[in-house]
Amino acid sequence: MAETLMEVRGLKKHYPVDTGLLKKLRGEQRRVHAVDGVDFDIRKGEILGLAGESGCGKTTTGKCLTHLVEVTDGTMTFGDDRIDIAGLSGPELKAYRRRAQIIFQDPFESINDRFTIRKWVGEPLKIHGIVPEEGFEAKISNCLEQSGLTPAAEYLDRFPHELSGGQRQRIAIARALVLDPEFIVADEPTSMLDVSVRAGLLRVFKKLVEEQGVTVLYISHDLSLLRYVCDRIGIMYQGELAEIGDSDAVLQDPKHPYTQALVSAVPRSDPLTKRERVRIPSEVVDRYGGIEGCSFKDRCPYRFERCEEKPRLVAMDGPVEQRVACHLYDDAVEETMDDIEPDFEEKKTFDIV
Repeated sequence: MAETLMEVRGLKKHYPVDTGLLKKLRGEQRRVHAVDGVDFDIRKGEILGLAGESGCGKTTTGKCLTHLVEVTDGTMTFGDDRIDIAGLSGPELKAYRRRAQIIFQDPFESINDRFTIRKWVGEPLKIHGIVPEEGFEAKISNCLEQSGLTPAAEYLDRFPHELSGGQRQRIAIARALVLDPEFIVADEPTSMLDVSVRAGLLRVFKKLVEEQGVTVLYISHDLSLLRYVCDRIGIMYQGELAEIGDSDAVLQDPKHPYTQALVSAVPRSDPLTKRERVRIPSEVVDRYGGIEGCSFKDRCPYRFERCEEKPRLVAMDGPVEQRVACHLYDDAVEETMDDIEPDFEEKKTFDIV
């Protein structure tokens, strides 16, 4: 098993909803628990996927790991020197920025259109001063070619508005690579691109991992894409991890009822293939102040009394890693999915799409 690059324990990020001064002074300020106590490790040289529906906390998790937002609670330790990311500030935070970068979802919003590609990609080199100025162009050109823009000389003096969406996203990747980071958070970097362009960018990520040992947290809604590019996959629901493990294990043999619903909704290449859809009852509940017990209990067809308690991530027996946050797999519980009849009575059901 590879060494751990980042260890995340009890990570929480809560956002205030009511910002009125009086409510704040009275202690009546409501908070949304965007991320509510997640534990996982990211191993050196792997691509870890993070999936889940919109609003489940994927992007917030990525921003916490790159210190773009202040965490509410929890620890994030990074590298062999065991840096406490949450406690970084000043020069220590600047040094960490060199080692961890993020690629945002929208290349039309994340790139400064007033800068040429040469200036925009090279800006981090000036900020961190890690390459002499006479070496800027060679370094920038090398990163452009690594991200698939060849020959690099054709792009250096162009402006972002002259590029297509796929080319802009490759520019964003080049800017992330220019500091030679150990860790990259890729926040749905291909979601706005055509399928043919996506394939090329995914090959770039796989090549970075295989040839340079870069570690990637890849955030996406697309389970098929994650299965292709990721070594392991984590499934988030309502700010918590529902399941995490080997990509094939999680997607071929999902254990958590929510993961089963997500996997059952993935389109198949053969339209004549019959499949059993897993339907989820009810709607997502508000996360003001957090959720008592299992976060999925109000939508789970297998709900029983034990679900009023918060489940722990239980390791499954098998040749590969797979952990599930569900009481149905806890050794202390006698019930299993086979023992409980799914109950959809008097509940409106929604397909996960």
